[in-house]
Amino acid sequence: KLPAAVKFLDQELEKNPKNSAIHFKLATVYQQLNDYSQAEKHYKAVLTEQPDNILVLNNLAWLYSQQNNPLAIELAKKAYTKAPESAAIADTYGYILVKQGQPADGLTILEKAASLAPTANDIQFHLAEAYAANNNKNKALEILESLAKAGQDFSEKKDALSLLAKLKAN
Repeated sequence: KLPAAVKFLDQELEKNPKNSAIHFKLATVYQQLNDYSQAEKHYKAVLTEQPDNILVLNNLAWLYSQQNNPLAIELAKKAYTKAPESAAIADTYGYILVKQGQPADGLTILEKAASLAPTANDIQFHLAEAYAANNNKNKALEILESLAKAGQDFSEKKDALSLLAKLKAN
């Protein structure tokens, strides 16, 4: 039903081109559809009206990180500076730091994110990746084995199981 949602939201946007709520919704739908250029366009439209919108900064940072765009760190840091007690915001910033070659800094922030949301499996997985990137295989394995035993599904479970197998093999 995503294409129908896009069509409806586009029609509404024609009536009110500066409606940030519609731009945000379109951006998130396009991001789900992996249409990064359209998602970016709509996130930027929101930032034009609301330059400090934490969710948009965070989501655009994540989108950029998926494209290896160096602007990801800048946006994630800005969001984190504005909402350092948000587990999701800290997770995005820490994870981007790890992925863009700053594993020690990323680990510190991901430890904070994990303490803020200890039951969030995606954050726990990112923390395990950070431990692995910082050559702390034992801590990474401990988290990954816990995630594997937990019956809960999460979006990156396949990646978590893959990293677990890789670390066990080494």
